Amino acid sequence: MNEEKENVTKEGITSDNANRSESETTPLIKSASYAAERLREENNRREKLLEREEQIIARRTLGGETEGLGQEIKPKEETPKEFKDKFLKGEVKFPY
Repeated sequence: MNEEKENVTKEGITSDNANRSESETTPLIKSASYAAERLREENNRREKLLEREEQIIARRTLGGETEGLGQEIKPKEETPKEFKDKFLKGEVKFPY
């Protein structure tokens, strides 16, 4: 590690990197720039998606929907025996 610090020149480039030819470092720089640009684009895309998701959640919250009630609660189906018991007790009302 100390050797690396000693190899730093005034420009901030180590002598190991200074010994490389320009043709060797140019593709590395281009590929790094390309990767950085793609990363920037992906971050922008994710930021837009996150904003859309936040808006959707806000609309659901203001509209009365909550995340916890994502599934509809289905009423329990009665067995024929349960229906008979309710009918005999007079709890079942027929529309006719």
